[in-house]
Amino acid sequence: MAPSISTLLIGYLATLSGVTASLPQSRTNGASKWGTFDAPNFPKFLTNNPMPNGYPWGPRTASGSNPYTEAPSTGVTRRYNFEISQMTLAPDGVSRDMIVANGQFPGPTIEANWGDWIEVRLPELQGLVCTNLNRLL
Repeated sequence: MAPSISTLLIGYLATLSGVTASLPQSRTNGASKWGTFDAPNFPKFLTNNPMPNGYPWGPRTASGSNPYTEAPSTGVTRRYNFEISQMTLAPDGVSRDMIVANGQFPGPTIEANWGDWIEVRLPELQGLVCTNLNRLL
């Protein structure tokens, strides 16, 4: 398998600067692509749902409606399944035990449009002491 463009670019830049990473991405952030050239680019909105007036939220705009009283209903529920586990990672270069979602830190991206419902399923947190998931997800 040929190396990815990001791998080649990182090698080229390291050669130019004489600086190389002391820890691989898998040790600093697990399976996460954040902070790499392979990080995802996000669209303005998701298009795999009804599109009245060309937008998932129809004719509403952020400045022309009150999101608290006039929120749209797209009829779409975005479902995510996360496996919570403990890993030893070093996001700041110092190894430590961490609670991660799907083997990565930060956790997976949750994408939705204005008016979508979000459902996150977490299996049993087997033996993990986890009191705060908002920083994980």
